[in-house]
Amino acid sequence: TGCSTTLVQQLPAGDVTTCDPAWPGLWKATSSAADKPEFAWVEVAADCKTLTFTDAEKTSVEHKTLSLVSTVAGDFLAITDADGKLDCLGKDPKDCGFPIERYVREGEQVRLYAANHRAVHEAIAAGEITGLTQIGNKDDKEAAKPDAATKPKPRQSAGTRAELTYQNLITGSPEQIAQWFVEHPGYFDAEPWLVLDREKTDTRPKHAEVKK
Repeated sequence: TGCSTTLVQQLPAGDVTTCDPAWPGLWKATSSAADKPEFAWVEVAADCKTLTFTDAEKTSVEHKTLSLVSTVAGDFLAITDADGKLDCLGKDPKDCGFPIERYVREGEQVRLYAANHRAVHEAIAAGEITGLTQIGNKDDKEAAKPDAATKPKPRQSAGTRAELTYQNLITGSPEQIAQWFVEHPGYFDAEPWLVLDREKTDTRPKHAEVKK
């Protein structure tokens, strides 16, 4: 939702790879998160470190690190900068982590499920899991410190809720985070925000690549 973010301070316990051989190649991307997809194709380089995004208007290239984690709760994807730099909620280097999504791969299709930022916020605020959470925008001062006795905010009306954004950082051991994901599948959306289908023929429009 908008600028909402959910990070994990440590990846959930499981088998980690930075280049599953099933990922490189060209994929057609379809999004349900907007009226039209943010981009229409994504090409994953053979080493999984370069992503080329193409839509009707432009082509751009980004250098990233893909961390794929197979856990007891399912499969998860974290994408960071090429140097592995983590995302942060603020200036404190302790408040940093991996952006995380759940994914399901079946044959030549990958479905990506975004974190349910509001559900994670409420879990942290209620003390069900440990972490930091901010509600509103990135300049808000409200935060629930780990293990702090915090109370969830009153439920908002549908109109107000749609305007809220959440910045979450889930803390804890890799084993704890994996177990929380087992116990609370609702921490991720039930419907995929992006579906990737393997492209056998390159039908992308031709644009000059914009290097990043």
